[in-house]
Amino acid sequence: MITRISTACRLLPAIVSLLVSAVAITAQTRPTLMYEKIRLGLAASVDQRFLQADFPSLPKVPTCCLGFGNEQKTGYSIDAVVEVPLSMGVTPYLRAMYTQLGGDFSTDEKLWAYNGELTSRELTVRHDISATVHAVFIEPGASFNVLGFDIGLGIQCGYITGTSFTQKESIVSPNTITYVDGSRERNIQSGFLSDVRHVQFGVNAGIGYDFTIPNMPELSVGPELQYTFGITDILYNTNWRTNVLRLGLAVKYAIDLPPTYHERYGR
Repeated sequence: MITRISTACRLLPAIVSLLVSAVAITAQTRPTLMYEKIRLGLAASVDQRFLQADFPSLPKVPTCCLGFGNEQKTGYSIDAVVEVPLSMGVTPYLRAMYTQLGGDFSTDEKLWAYNGELTSRELTVRHDISATVHAVFIEPGASFNVLGFDIGLGIQCGYITGTSFTQKESIVSPNTITYVDGSRERNIQSGFLSDVRHVQFGVNAGIGYDFTIPNMPELSVGPELQYTFGITDILYNTNWRTNVLRLGLAVKYAIDLPPTYHERYGR
């Protein structure tokens, strides 16, 4: 066993060196053509939303809930991308994105009830809110090429285009308890969210890698990993922000830069 560990330790530097060389060679094989042209693209991603929340109820929607907290929700986003290279290593970009910021909130509450019996019984009441928030964002930023990977940082400015919600309170257990009307659900409401902060801001960071298509150097495709930190609350006077982790795929097409660009930068 000791001999195997010693051998592995001797081989480790060689393995690391081989991996670094492979990355460097791969980076060098990316044609400079991709850095001398404007790139137009589309990207789609699967999102994991992190709803950072702490509020007792939605504005103008009464409930007896003690409070809702952090939740997660899976969704998707669609981007349009424009990239204009300044050099081999720096590329300003502009993204236009459609996404969603809403999710499902749920919390349980312990109560005591008689329900016509001589002794009280403990019951579990669940409060549910399902909120949908549609939004569009514009993100100006810049990406920096490091060993072939594009590391980007941008500022997002968005607008909430539409909202809706549903809410209810239900008795989870025991199954012998009901409300006065014989139902196990009450306070069922739906409609549009009130006090919406339509203008939204966030900071986005990401990393991606472009692979060119064989015999089509103008076309590239590559994975992207991005994280957006929400700066503003979704609603006024309500603690609720949405951060988003995105894993997606981008397809980009390179077109010629205008002649003035070559004259200005000597390329």
